[in-house]
This record gives sequence, C-alpha cells and structure tokens, in this order.
Amino acid sequence: MRKKDYSGKALKWKTRKAKFKKMLKYLIPISILLFIVFYFLIDFTRINNNTYHSSVVKGDIVVVNKLSYGPYSLNNIPFTDIPMYSLRVFDFSRPLEGDVLEIQQIVTDTTTVTQKVINHLKKCVGKPGDTFELTDTTLVVNRRKYNRQSFNYPAVNLDSADLDIIDFNRSFYNENITDIVVPSKGTEINLNAETVKFWKLLIEADDLDVIVTAENEKVFLNGTKTDSYEFKNDFYIVIGPPSDTGSNEIFWSMIPFNNIIGKAEFVAFSVDSLSGMNKITEVFDRIRWSRIFNSVE
Repeated sequence: MRKKDYSGKALKWKTRKAKFKKMLKYLIPISILLFIVFYFLIDFTRINNNTYHSSVVKGDIVVVNKLSYGPYSLNNIPFTDIPMYSLRVFDFSRPLEGDVLEIQQIVTDTTTVTQKVINHLKKCVGKPGDTFELTDTTLVVNRRKYNRQSFNYPAVNLDSADLDIIDFNRSFYNENITDIVVPSKGTEINLNAETVKFWKLLIEADDLDVIVTAENEKVFLNGTKTDSYEFKNDFYIVIGPPSDTGSNEIFWSMIPFNNIIGKAEFVAFSVDSLSGMNKITEVFDRIRWSRIFNSVE
C-alpha cells in the first residue's frame, strides 16, 4: 500500500494544524479564566475628571475589587458604553464609612434615545440606619460634618431624569433637611404632599418600575393612591466634588446598594495627557511610574 506523501505543502499544513490545536488547548482555558476574572472579580475605571482627591488624579486607571461586597457582573458590553444586564451574584459584606466606591450610572441620551454606562468614584460617608441633616454649607452624618473642602472625589453631575443614582443638590430645597434616616431594606416611610418631594427620586431608584406622582395633596405609585412605601434596597450616602457655581451648595448622593460595583483599591496605571506628542517613544516619558500601585484612600 502506497504511503501518503506529507512532503512540501502537505507537511507544512499538518505542522500548522498541530500547532494551532496545541495553542487552542491553552487559549480556551485562559480565555475562560479571564472572562470570569473581568466579569465577576475586578474592574478598571479611568479617572477623567479634573477635580480629584490627592490619591487619584486625571489619567489614573484604578483597579476596583468586585469581591469586596460580592461578585458583580459586567454592566456594559466590553470595550463599549452599551449597557447590559448586570447583577451581584451574592453579597457577603457591605460598604464601610470611608470606602471609595465605584458607582454605576446608566444615562439616557435624549437626542439619540440611546443609553450608555458611566462608572465613577465616590466616597461612602453614610450607611443604612445613619441619621443625617443638610444645611446651607454642611452635610452632617451621625454628627460628623462634611464641608465644601471634603468633597474631592470625581463625580458626574446628574440630571433629575437619571433615576438610578440620586443627587440631592441644595437648590432643590428651600429649607434645611434634618433628622433623616438613611433607608434600608424593609424601611417603611409615610408619604404625603410634602414628604414626597424628598422621597420621590429615592423610590423611583429603589424600584425602576415605579412612577411617583402627586396631585391634589395625594400621592400615587403607578396611578394607585398610597400613603406609605417600603424600600427594597439598602441605601448609602456618598460624596463627590461640589458644583462649580461658586456657591456653598453641597454635592452629595444617595445610592442603592445594587449600584455599587466594588471598592477602589489601587492605581494600576497612570499617564499624563498624550496630546501634542511628536514621537511614539514619548508615551513612556508621560507614564507616571511613581503613581503605579498607589492605594486609593
């Protein structure tokens, strides 16, 4: 019986095929491992804000530990801003005061009617059950004051229509806010024509299927009259930079636990602006080597 001739092109094809199969043996498990790591365990967020805390500056890429509060899946399609369904598989701890958190925000572009995901960092200053008050110049949480100089973390100014994260700017109210308890899961509040002004955005963030309206001194949830509401999520108070209006308004937010991706840990990479470069080798000159592995505090 005549043997097959594997000389020439046939031999080269067999060799390439064998190498490709060998590569797949390593590539497939590595790809699965990387998918699990980036899907549930860690995230990277770039600091693009000119207003920053001393431990994070514009151009930093920060590593976020998704395991801090429980594995959290991706909230956008990789390498895009297109949102996708995300969830926390389970939780085994909660944010503490002083933790720097990565927050997710889904923003709707009213001109194109498309949605995109924005992630940014804020500092946790209040937990479920804490009592807080807000004056013209100061946010007080459990008797601890945060003034204008305390607001040093990157943030995104939110439109009132973006209900997944609620920013309470001082201009919303004509009087000081006092003795408000940060809601936790199961907290029941009374609703009337006055209190609904404060709680409306929180309720709509707590349950995205609920629309709160008020008419003739009555409150309605999805058209049904009610005088109370029970929260489904724990909420946290976080702070970011103040508004750039030159006023004494306090910039703070109250967010549901489900919007917290994880805890910011350290700077993985940092680079100065790449604009105005003449040579590709200048990239290395603009890397801030001294910032790499700095912790975020």
